[in-house]
Amino acid sequence: MEIQGQIKIKVIRSQQDWDAALAVREEVFIKEQGVPSSIERDDNDDRAIHVIASHENEIIGTARLTTDQEARIGRVAVIKKWRRQGIAGLLLNALEDEARKLGFTEMTLHSQSYVNQLYLNHGYVQNGPEFSEADINHVPMIKRL
Repeated sequence: MEIQGQIKIKVIRSQQDWDAALAVREEVFIKEQGVPSSIERDDNDDRAIHVIASHENEIIGTARLTTDQEARIGRVAVIKKWRRQGIAGLLLNALEDEARKLGFTEMTLHSQSYVNQLYLNHGYVQNGPEFSEADINHVPMIKRL
């Protein structure tokens, strides 16, 4: 069954969408992965571009783009039952488009090591050694846009 065509991706512009995105992040990062709630939210949230994925009005994924010195994707989260259906890739594509609109020519991110293949499949390459953040192994990655 083709799911991707039924998924809508949009930039968050309302409090309702922001609350739904935070609920996805809480489910994935805090409940599933055990990330402390004290570090899941940070100052970058206030100035980032956030996108959400929805299916029939249910918010099923989210991600953000920060653009301080570089374009960096972060907080990519998809509800468990929706994984492996291309949703994270749609979120990546949307944020890459936003970065291009702002004039960026490359995108960076810190991938959790166990999902590294997702980013490799989307043209990212590892550009540094593995490190631990919130007791989860990560690798830095980069992609030319």
